[in-house]
Amino acid sequence: GCQVTDLGVCPTAALQLAFHIQRFGLLLSQEQTDEIMATWQKAQNPELATALASVVGSLKPNTSRVDSRLKQFRLPVSPTP
Repeated sequence: GCQVTDLGVCPTAALQLAFHIQRFGLLLSQEQTDEIMATWQKAQNPELATALASVVGSLKPNTSRVDSRLKQFRLPVSPTP
């Protein structure tokens, strides 16, 4: 099972959220992301702080991640006359 911390967050659940964001994109509201940021800043438990840091990191993709995602799109090929 998942041990819920004093902030009411399970580190395993936070890691799963980070994975979900990386895979499917950000589907959270601004209020929810603000709450995650605040919880991360208050976290005293190192395991929770690390798990939430991975969520925060997935909220702001770096240049290489954006580049790799853009390269996944194929350009439409025009039929030759």
